[in-house]
Amino acid sequence: MPEPVFVKNLENVQGDERDVILFSICYGFDIGRRIAMNFGPMNSSGGERRLNVAITRARREVIVFSSIRAEHIDLARTQAEGMRHLKTFLDYAHRGPRALAEATQVDPAADFDSPFERDVAEALRGRGHLVDLQVGCSGYRIDLAVKDPDAPGRYLLGIECDGAAYHSAASARDRDRLRQSVLEGLGWTIHRVWSSDWWANPGREIEGLEAAIARARREASAPAPEAEPPSESAPPSEGGDAAEVAAPGAVPDASPSDAGEEPPSGDATAEPGPRYAADASAVEAVVDAASPESHYPFAAEELARGDEEAFLRPDRTRDVAAHLAEVVAEEGPVAIDRAFRRVAAAWGFRKLTARPRGRLETALAATSVVVRGDFLWPHDLDPARWDRFRPPHPDDPSPRKAEEIPPEELAMAALDVLRDAISLPREELARKTARRFGISRLGARVESAMEAGIAGLLARGAAVADGDIVRLEEGA
Repeated sequence: MPEPVFVKNLENVQGDERDVILFSICYGFDIGRRIAMNFGPMNSSGGERRLNVAITRARREVIVFSSIRAEHIDLARTQAEGMRHLKTFLDYAHRGPRALAEATQVDPAADFDSPFERDVAEALRGRGHLVDLQVGCSGYRIDLAVKDPDAPGRYLLGIECDGAAYHSAASARDRDRLRQSVLEGLGWTIHRVWSSDWWANPGREIEGLEAAIARARREASAPAPEAEPPSESAPPSEGGDAAEVAAPGAVPDASPSDAGEEPPSGDATAEPGPRYAADASAVEAVVDAASPESHYPFAAEELARGDEEAFLRPDRTRDVAAHLAEVVAEEGPVAIDRAFRRVAAAWGFRKLTARPRGRLETALAATSVVVRGDFLWPHDLDPARWDRFRPPHPDDPSPRKAEEIPPEELAMAALDVLRDAISLPREELARKTARRFGISRLGARVESAMEAGIAGLLARGAAVADGDIVRLEEGA
């Protein structure tokens, strides 16, 4: 059934979504060719959140209409965070991924946060790799970044060490899940090196790093899929450029003819504004019907794959990696420790100690499995499209703990609760969400995990928070 067109402003578009959103900036030059830098709610506290809501309303594509470009926004004349985000977004809509790449900063005066980081960097440089320090922007800087020798402006791998940046995070969840998720969302491939493992066996850790770099290089050199040619039966566009901007992912270079607007009166040299196109796939938030289509899978009896000695042999890396990939394909998304424990047990290990863990991390780098925070995802599974939750099977002797359930799945369970209740106090929503997974006691760990799920649900726009009350959005 066709969806009706809606026209809404930045303040009341929360909760609505369409395949294509036409996003008009509305602000521009005055008759004297000046911009007042007064962009209404974007100048207010939280303006960046309003922008985030607006550009995530599209399932497929955002088309931006603007009489100004990013370079016309003078950040020296405003301290508003929302204005800085709007400038970056307009630059991305105009120039595409190049804008994000150029926004990445390298501090030439940066120094190592710890001797541990220095050792890792020097070991990599000794093997011929080009390594930069403290790469990125804002609070999300990569400790070490390995350059692509075939494309010096691109990084193959970001390396996170448990140094100063790691320990300065407010909580374990900030350190281990949110930070890595944000970085991966920006396009980084992240590999973590623990100082305890480095001191115990640096050779093994370097082996894991080399495997991760090699895999990143293969992925970077893989040919991009060819775009399908436009349909011959498609009707021609009236404006001459609509066909170009309608293709998802296409970000054509703007030219004065794109907008078809006259310059402001009194200034014959003023440039008409561009019509931008921005692919919404990077910020897509798809919320389908959440339902427990199946219980969480578990292995009633894990078949033995070998013994501890065979598991640790370098020539068996392929076998260990294949086993790990099988577990992720069956249970994914699955908590890293849970998958590691299952594989290690099949090779004779009673506990997941440092040795089997290090071996599994090396094997992980040889698979196509995607690491997102504390969880492993099959490479063909899109977290943004995850639409169900999996309660424990009645026969599962070891059901998942709260921290072993991915936030995306918790969000869908919370959505299922709200579809029954419409609105609930936040603590009660967390309690009822936990019960969907057979967890009856809301302790600190459980509450923290449920809060991550509720936060994910709010970010998707399927629910809104009004003080301590979380309510279902219409149509969710």
